[in-house]
Amino acid sequence: MRQRLAIARAFLHDPTVLILDEPFTSLDDRAIALLQSILREARQRGASVVMSTHQLREALELASHVALLQRGKIAFNGVRTTEMVEDPAWLYTPMANRIWTIAAKDLRSELRSKESINAAISFALVMLLIFNFAFDPSAEESHTLSGGLLWIIFAFAGTLVLNRSFARELPNDCLDALIAAPIPGYQLFLGKAIASFILVLGVELISLPVFGIFYDIDLIKPFWRLLLVMGLGTWALTVIGPPSAHSP
Repeated sequence: MRQRLAIARAFLHDPTVLILDEPFTSLDDRAIALLQSILREARQRGASVVMSTHQLREALELASHVALLQRGKIAFNGVRTTEMVEDPAWLYTPMANRIWTIAAKDLRSELRSKESINAAISFALVMLLIFNFAFDPSAEESHTLSGGLLWIIFAFAGTLVLNRSFARELPNDCLDALIAAPIPGYQLFLGKAIASFILVLGVELISLPVFGIFYDIDLIKPFWRLLLVMGLGTWALTVIGPPSAHSP
């Protein structure tokens, strides 16, 4: 309410110059849209607006010129372009850096808590042990069944990791803050998919030698070909995993 009163007071005398500091703070979506409309009308009347804000999306929709400060230095100063409105984050870092930032955040979070990776590794090892005692195939049958059993274990163990991909963002409304960040949705998705890919592949690489010991299968000679197949299969699993795991 104080923010709304302060904004209303600034417009009472129909100023020709407006200096605004974080005008969108504490406003809901409806109030932000109303303020943007008022600022557009002020510009049409010839008023000059100088705005300092961290909410780039809303500000860039109104701005004609942009000056960006990064770590106390001017990182950009010039005319606003359509590219800035479509992807405000390009002003800060290259696309690859933004994707890796999201992936590194997820990896650090998981390595600190170890919630999903411990569960996935334990599940994979227990299932390998159960299958080893439940089935007693011959050497030829073992080679025939081994691929299917291995991917069944990888799929279920990977699901434990994928379920935490977006679930870890739910406490304290972290997911809302992540979505509000100035980064396109596809880059957010790729960052989380890469983090999930690394975690699931790690679980698979830990389970693989145990599988080879239990089923007496030589994994050294075909290792690089097997790693390529595992990489492709794991990427397919992680790409479809988060949306399907968290769809209503």
